[in-house]
Amino acid sequence: MANGKTCPECGAQLPRGALGGLCPACLLKQGAQTDGPAFEAPSVEEVRRLFPQLEIVAFLGKGGMGAVYKTRQPALDRFVALKILPLQGPGGPTFAERFHREARALAKLNHPNIVAVHDFGQVDGFAFFVMELVDGLNLRELERAGQLSPREALKIVPQICEALQFAHDEGIVHRDIKPENILLDKKGRVKIADFGIAKIMGREAGAVTETKHVIGTPHYMAPEQVEKPESVDHRADIFSLGVVFYEMLTGELPLGKFAPPSRKVEVDVRLDDVVLRALEKEPERRYQQARQVKTDVETVAHLPVAPGRSGPREAFGYVALGLFLLGTLGTLLLLTMSRRDDMALLFGGAALLMALAFGCLSWRGKLGKSVAVATMVIFGLFAITLGILSEVIPIPFQSERRRAAIEEAARQEQALKDAQQFQGVDALPPVVVNTEPLSGSRDVNPGTREIRVRFSKGMMRGMWSWSTAWSNSTPSMIGGPRYEPDGRTCVALVNLQPGRTYAFWLNSDQFENFRDTAGRPAVPYLLIFETKQE
Repeated sequence: MANGKTCPECGAQLPRGALGGLCPACLLKQGAQTDGPAFEAPSVEEVRRLFPQLEIVAFLGKGGMGAVYKTRQPALDRFVALKILPLQGPGGPTFAERFHREARALAKLNHPNIVAVHDFGQVDGFAFFVMELVDGLNLRELERAGQLSPREALKIVPQICEALQFAHDEGIVHRDIKPENILLDKKGRVKIADFGIAKIMGREAGAVTETKHVIGTPHYMAPEQVEKPESVDHRADIFSLGVVFYEMLTGELPLGKFAPPSRKVEVDVRLDDVVLRALEKEPERRYQQARQVKTDVETVAHLPVAPGRSGPREAFGYVALGLFLLGTLGTLLLLTMSRRDDMALLFGGAALLMALAFGCLSWRGKLGKSVAVATMVIFGLFAITLGILSEVIPIPFQSERRRAAIEEAARQEQALKDAQQFQGVDALPPVVVNTEPLSGSRDVNPGTREIRVRFSKGMMRGMWSWSTAWSNSTPSMIGGPRYEPDGRTCVALVNLQPGRTYAFWLNSDQFENFRDTAGRPAVPYLLIFETKQE
């Protein structure tokens, strides 16, 4: 069912939940692919012919905007990386002038955390860069190898911030911060690659305004990169950094309504504020400078809340908190277990007041540590005694108002239980919380494999539906899907062809067959990924 809005690129009606205000076809064309035909990486032999002055050692890999080769410069006796780029920008003198202007700016980015540019130029229809060769792995490879811990993330993020701040001060925005572009050498030093390549290849603000191209990688782009690409500034890099930081801490992407990192994994709760501020949808509410992120991360890393290092005032504060919680627990137990509600309130309130009194004395340092501990023991025994006395001490009367209040509370509680029996406590629809392959992946292995979709709730068995995003974009299924015993994970065996882009909806406005056990349809989710070339 359409929502009355149209895609700004092709004019098609937008389905509910369309990512970034684009239809699925245009999202893939502009966010997950380059313009025009797919870039074919030149063979090693062809590159050797183009660069006779260099020794081309090996092909290292291909990305969305070019191919990289391990190369040796004989004159300097050093290994470098040679990046070959297709000339996608406007041709002629205008492009050549802009390419050299922007490339010269990149070559001046002399920073230890930025991959250095040694040379650049154009040859036989290609643009090229000769860059520093980083002997190491990128963050994506480290994540897959299980070598990224929250402790490592706290060491990596400040180095990323230093590189971003340096580039931003020079007026250069990366536009495509993601794990694949963040490298770590064998000494643990961070190196950011592909600074400003998107702008050099004709994807700068002016080109965006004219062609409405969305620049970046899905799930790592700031909202304004999709909605208002012509107004993107350095704060888009800070949002992308927030996505990378969240992924390093939790192993997941912050999709939809996501939980703070400390609710996913065991990390310092103070990191929640840092990550969530970097991920603010509005640029004005986000960190305004990368150095601010660095400062806050280093504060968390260098000033941990270490047990046993608190001063006397803090130690007494913990004792006070313990006394207060003990008094509250005693009151709740008395109210819950006692048959005499008036008496339970009387003795329970007295117990709570005692806890507050001793807690305040402890906090102000009026009691020694041993006295505070002894007080806790005595207080616990006294609370038990009060509970027993509340059961046996006779009271002359119980007010009619109090009795009526108790009966009304019991009636309301029973009515709530009756309503919950039919309506359910949680009326929220289920959402997709994880997929394998990860949506947005570009290097999925082809062949026979499982697609796994995990929901936030238990799902109704036998209820499933994939709907094509556009013609011929869904994989061939082998057999039917199944649900794992927990009822939250749907698994389907499929046949994936090499070099293909797959995109399909899990639920949509027309097909709502993914439903939870209460019959509520799941929120529509677009699963999109690419397979490797064989």
